[in-house]
Amino acid sequence: SPKKKQVEAENDWQAFAKLTATIAFRSTVFTSINSFLPMFCITVLATSHATGSMTLSIISLSGIIATLIGGKLADKIGYVKTIRIGCSFLVAVLALLVFSKNIYVVFALLLPLALAIQGTYSSFVVLGQSYLAKNIGFASGVTLGLTFSIGGIMVPVLGRFADTYGLENAMILVVGISVLCALSTLFLPQPKK
Repeated sequence: SPKKKQVEAENDWQAFAKLTATIAFRSTVFTSINSFLPMFCITVLATSHATGSMTLSIISLSGIIATLIGGKLADKIGYVKTIRIGCSFLVAVLALLVFSKNIYVVFALLLPLALAIQGTYSSFVVLGQSYLAKNIGFASGVTLGLTFSIGGIMVPVLGRFADTYGLENAMILVVGISVLCALSTLFLPQPKK
């Protein structure tokens, strides 16, 4: 019987490094939102502690739906496009949320915010595995690990910034980081077949 040709998996370390940079920006934004949004609502928008805390509950619950929608979208249009759309959408939603200074606008944007930030989650993991086809375990560890680690490292730095320059300015800085995240997606290549 003729031997079947096997396509040998290849690693694209350069593409994976670009993806890692995008994940670092996204992780910082995601962790900052979880850390600062309730306090932003309480101190800047003058809401109650319960109202401020409710924002995270809504984002967490919406995240389940957002991940499913993001996965479906990635199957239709591809992982790179899904990440680009999600990260660009994140900039717009986050900017509206921060600059509106209106709690009703904040609550109206919580579902779109969850979609923008958590809808891309599975695409990041699968794209990382596509870039490092020979080392998918390593790729998964980095993409999943960085999601939590980088944000955890950066948020105390942003917290110090908030203590010095105010929480509102820290949130404006987070919007700036989301812009860097969106721009970094432009350098992500399509995975090799």
